[in-house]
Amino acid sequence: MKFSKRDLAGLSNGHLVFHDEPSFDENDLKEYPRIRKVLSVSADGKGEYDVSDGHLYLNLKITGEIVVPCDITWEDVILPYDIDEDVELVFGNSDDPDVYPVNSNVLDTDPVVLRLIYQDIPLKVVRDGILDYPKGDGWEVIREEDYVRSKENKTDPRMEKLKELNTKN
Repeated sequence: MKFSKRDLAGLSNGHLVFHDEPSFDENDLKEYPRIRKVLSVSADGKGEYDVSDGHLYLNLKITGEIVVPCDITWEDVILPYDIDEDVELVFGNSDDPDVYPVNSNVLDTDPVVLRLIYQDIPLKVVRDGILDYPKGDGWEVIREEDYVRSKENKTDPRMEKLKELNTKN
């Protein structure tokens, strides 16, 4: 959704309510490699514009689904998201990393929405129901539980020599 500085300044009491269903193509996703495709987005927002300092304070409710790669098999995983976030935008530059700068007279909320979706992706995404983990020549991916179990059952080879010593004498 796009708002001009002039439109925001003309709001009664500076209050704003909007609903948007933006769409994102491959060009929009180049900056976000973990997102393969955005299936759906619904963004609802309430905001307040402060004319004196050019700040727009928004509360965004963003829901939808994206496609991300499984971190084990690299297959597509459909990931739903439900984000409720307060953001601050300012016309001009800002040294504050939590404030989104707007360097023109038109504010576009779509890049902010896409960045919030990207930040909501978990660090590790694994497809449910993986039966066959990938393996190749001399390597294989195993479950973490299997790895822990194998370490518990193994005796350190350096300690094997101690068993040979006769401790009764």
